[in-house]
Amino acid sequence: MLFAIKAARAFAGRSKIAKLEGAYYGAYDWVEVSQAATPDDWGGANQPNSTVFYRGMPASVLNEVVVLRFNDVEGARHLISSNAHDLAAVILDKMPSRGGLVAPKPEFMAAVQESARKNGIFVIADEVLNLRQSFQGASARYGLVPDVIAMGKTIGGGLPIGAIGGREDVMKVFDAAVGRPRLPQGGTFSANPLSMTAGLAAMRHLDHAAFAHLEILGDIVRDGIGRAISNLGAPLCVTGAA
Repeated sequence: MLFAIKAARAFAGRSKIAKLEGAYYGAYDWVEVSQAATPDDWGGANQPNSTVFYRGMPASVLNEVVVLRFNDVEGARHLISSNAHDLAAVILDKMPSRGGLVAPKPEFMAAVQESARKNGIFVIADEVLNLRQSFQGASARYGLVPDVIAMGKTIGGGLPIGAIGGREDVMKVFDAAVGRPRLPQGGTFSANPLSMTAGLAAMRHLDHAAFAHLEILGDIVRDGIGRAISNLGAPLCVTGAA
């Protein structure tokens, strides 16, 4: 996710990002804003506060993050449009795990995408967890067409991995063919041979039939848990997909 955000900034020449309140996008100051907001500090219905996540978090980071409420259609339109000149990207997790794996409203997905496109703002899809929702990931499942996708977990065959992909013109910010790229990229774990080998094996096995089978298994598990809850009259619910 760190490099997905940097790619959007490098391409657009803007620094602000918008993210979902309470959603987890990794251990990076900007995406940790309002990750643990509570009723005591999360602000009004129309203007969510940007709140610190840990003691010592730079206060300047709060001014560079616009917080969106999940499934708040009108709020998303207003906040994206009113911050359009400074926003490089909007980050979306279609079904945030920290938010209880609640399904997105189609109109919310549409509102975010339309507002971003209208104002030249990138849409970054966080598919690190939810890429496994279908052969084409969660974005395709919920009608989102992102500019950049951040991936991980399932594409690594059980080993640590992270990857980003996106529009060709966006990905050219990493191109070093004609000198120093607009966005240099590297790291201790980049192109780790073991993760690459395990990931390739996993991707070869995760075909359409495998995803269809996983979908059936998920439905069976959720249905079984739901029936158990109903039989016991327990104050619980089942959420999720795939």
